Amino acid sequence: MGHIVHWDFAVMTVASTLVQICYLIYITARRFGRSGGDSKIKDAMQTAALVAYLFYVLGTYLLLYLSRTREYFADHFAAESTGNPNGLSRALVKIAYGILEEGSRFAFVISAFAFVTAFCI
Repeated sequence: MGHIVHWDFAVMTVASTLVQICYLIYITARRFGRSGGDSKIKDAMQTAALVAYLFYVLGTYLLLYLSRTREYFADHFAAESTGNPNGLSRALVKIAYGILEEGSRFAFVISAFAFVTAFCI
């Protein structure tokens, strides 16, 4: 509910679109910077490509930071809404433990299959 109340889907979509636009500018400027033509235009395109790439890399890290911040806000909203933050954290631990337990069962099945296959061949 916290993600919906805080419009996280819209915020993250706009932010990731801006980062992708920087990448498209980088690709386009790099392509025009390599083509033949006037030396000044080629240098300007290479500079634009470098700047756009730097904004792309920086924007990617900022996008990751924004995503983590939005997750914290959503968790805080859930803790306030339920009035039981300990119950929320216990539920998240149970989910994580269930994922780990399922992964260990899957690894056991794979290793048992490999063991049986080794003796059958």
